This record gives sequence, structure tokens and C-alpha cells, in this order.
Amino acid sequence: MEGFKAYKGLIFVSLGPQETCTTLMDHYMYKEVIRYTRCTSSDVLSMWISLMKMRTLGPDGRPHTRRRRRRDEAGPSNPPQEPAQPPPEPPQPVGYPSGPSDLSLLVRYQDHVARRLWYGQERGSKKELKVAGHGTKLQERVPMNLPPEMEAIVSESGLASLQRTSLTKIDVNLVSAFVERWHVETSSFHMPFGEMTITLDDVACLLHLPIGGMFWYPNEHVTEEVAVDLGCKLLGVGRRAMAEHVRSCRGTYYSLQWLYDRFVEYRAAGSWAFATRANLMMLVGSTIFADKTFTLVEARYLPLFRDLRGLSHYSWASAALVTLYRHLGDASMFSCKQLGGYPTLIQYFPTLGRKGENWRPSENLGLPRAMRWSYRQGAIKVDAYKPILDELTPIDVIWSPFEDHRPHRAFNELSLYRGFLVWGELHVLYLPMDPMKLPIPEDCERLEALKSLVNEALPETDNRLVSKISYREDAGSSRIVCKSLMLYVLCCII
Repeated sequence: MEGFKAYKGLIFVSLGPQETCTTLMDHYMYKEVIRYTRCTSSDVLSMWISLMKMRTLGPDGRPHTRRRRRRDEAGPSNPPQEPAQPPPEPPQPVGYPSGPSDLSLLVRYQDHVARRLWYGQERGSKKELKVAGHGTKLQERVPMNLPPEMEAIVSESGLASLQRTSLTKIDVNLVSAFVERWHVETSSFHMPFGEMTITLDDVACLLHLPIGGMFWYPNEHVTEEVAVDLGCKLLGVGRRAMAEHVRSCRGTYYSLQWLYDRFVEYRAAGSWAFATRANLMMLVGSTIFADKTFTLVEARYLPLFRDLRGLSHYSWASAALVTLYRHLGDASMFSCKQLGGYPTLIQYFPTLGRKGENWRPSENLGLPRAMRWSYRQGAIKVDAYKPILDELTPIDVIWSPFEDHRPHRAFNELSLYRGFLVWGELHVLYLPMDPMKLPIPEDCERLEALKSLVNEALPETDNRLVSKISYREDAGSSRIVCKSLMLYVLCCII
């Protein structure tokens, strides 16, 4: 404060560059004002009264009164205006781009390989899965003829056909392309035109496994100690040797090679019960119960063979399908790079690799349908298969390829069951297609388009693998003979 100046009976406070009218008592004590302005107390008092009058007069010169608002009364006379609200954003789409919009069903799509592939993420340097195939080893381990004491038991068990149905070559690229379309919530492959799945009828015709029978429910939880006890009682192995083997497997497993060695040992010694159990455990562990270890079989399956005369009471087709569904569900997740289960059920295509045909349907002597073909490694890669699958329509599907096989394996109505299949602690949803809702193709224009796609995907040196696409003429329309598994329709490749 620089000082005070008197002008026309008022006091101005000098605040530097600006002069503002105010009262003396707003800033200084009464004595300080008298000292700085050299005024008497009566002068200061008269000035103070004049100032207070000016502060209580309105713009028109009339006195006015002011009343302070209580804190609990309304807000200020000029309430601040609320900021303008931005316009509402349009509703964002729920789900994934070009994927499911209703996430209440495909609850595991977050981890599905299809979601990662959409964003350009591959499983690894190798895009194809590692598939558990034991066809070559089974050719070495399964004898052409079993001793009569074993042959009778194996034939009655319903598992005899597994000795000859394994493929020595698997098209892992084709299998991998289909696995990317599998969804565990629906137990089906999601194709451009709908959903398709592998049915109990497929298993019955391809492998000649029985559909009717009991589901298996384990009576006890198998630990390493239990696995040792089972091996001692049902395989006739000493406890010390059995404990060492289970320990070497690092879990409740038996080695497939070790089981084969026990089979050879007991067959030579004439211990038919032990030899049969070891042989059947090795057989199912290499086929319908094959897992991602590729060399082991779970010990929990050994109690199935306790009663060798009662093996025919089980639904082995359900066992094969439950195990395959389980492994397809695992392999459809982005983090998985191996596929367990029996690959014959996925690889089989009735018109793929015609040059490897072992016999024609008219020449069949009652053998499983899977033995009709011999396959070799595919020439088309995963990335080339994907556009082929994207172009498939119902006309490309063989909806019922087993009509000529019915004399050897009649259709079982149990394969139309819809619900859960159970094997052990595994429960999978089984939803075969309703035969009343099968699509009826209108024309065969898609056949030539599919053939051209396959020809473009194959290298020039392998174009000899594809010569033509054939179909059967029905009354009134050209259509493919129908079926469910055969959607794997590259089945139109010859």
C-alpha cells in the first residue's frame, strides 16, 4: 500500500497502477488511517459514514437492503450452468469380429484358436497339429493270428476290428484345418452352411465297434499306488518291478512298449489271461484311448479288462467318441499343439485317395469300412485348406455314404440319441443332426467350383491326385449321396 489521497470527501487507496474506491477500515486500523492521512478523528468518522451510505444506496439513489442467504437455503442467484452432455455414442457390437455375437453359448471362445487366428496369431512355427497316430507301430505289434485261447476272448470283446483299422499315414494339415472349426460347447464343427459332427453310426460303420452297451463308471480314483496294485493283480507283474515302471512313467500310466513286451512274454509262457489283458490295453491305448503323450496309456482303463468275458457289455463306440470329443475340445484351444483320440475317425474320406483303394464295396467280406482305403501324406497345407472349407455348401457333403455297407453293419437307432455320452469321469454333449432337417441340394454347380479350388491348392506335380468329382443322378435332381461325418468333404476329391 503506497498511501492515501483525499478527494471530494472520499479516500482512495493507492494500489500502484490502479486506484480503487474502498473504505478505510477495510484495510487498516483506525489509528493507522489517522496517522497516514493527517486527518482528525472527526474527519475520518464523517468520511466513514459517507462511504457506508454510498455502499447502501442502489443505482437509482434509493437505499436498499441485502439479506445474507443461509447455507441451507437455495444456492447462488446465478447457479453455474451444467456442462453440455456429449451426444450418446452408438451401441457397440457385442462379441468378436466375424465371430459369435452371443457369448452365452460359446463361453470358451476367448481361448479358441479361431479367435487368435483372426488377429493373425498362429499356434507356433508349425501351423499343423501333432496327431497321435500308431498305425505303423501296430502293424509290428499286432500279430496276424492270435493263439486260439486269446482269439476267442478278443473276438467276443467287440474290439477285434481295432487290430486292422489304424492308418499308417495321416493328413495332419487336413485334420488341423477341421480342428480349428470344432467347438466343445456344441460338440460339432462349425461350417459355412451349418454344424456337422461325427456320430455313433460313423464309429459303428468305420470301426465295427458296438453302439449298444453300458457306459463305464470307475469305482475308485487311480493313484500311483493303485496303478501299482492293478498291475500286480491283473498283469501278473511283481510289485517292485511294477513300482519302478509306474515311477518311470511319471504318473498313473503304463508304457505301450512295456505292455507289448508283457504280451510277448506271457504269450510265450502260456499265461493267456495276463497276455490278453496286456494285448488289449496296448491295443486301446494305441487307438480309441490314444492321448497326447503318444507313448503311454492311462492305468485307469485296466479295470475294464478285469472280467475278460464281460467286455462285450460295454458301448465301445461311445468310449471312442467321448475320448475323441474330449481331445478335439482340447486341440481347439490356442495353447494346445497336439491332438489325441483315434485319427481314423477324422481322416476317413470315402473319395479321397482313390488310388489307395484296397477293395470295392461289392468285394467287401464284412471288414470295417475304414479298411477300404490306404492313405498317404497330403500335399495341401493348412492355409490352402482353409479357403476350400470356406467354400463348402451342403451339396459338397456326402450325407449317407454307408448305404452299400448296411448288409455288414445295419443302422442302429441308438445313434439318433441326443444328450450326454459318459465314459469314466468324462461327459460330452452328443447332438447328431436331425434327419428330418437334412438340407436337399438343388444343383451341382458347387462341384466344379470345389474341384477348381483343390486344383489351385495342389502343386502342379500333384495334380494327378485330382482327376474328377463324381456324383450320382437321383430322380429330379443331381445330388450327392448323403451323410454326416463325410462333410469332411474334401471327400469330393478323388
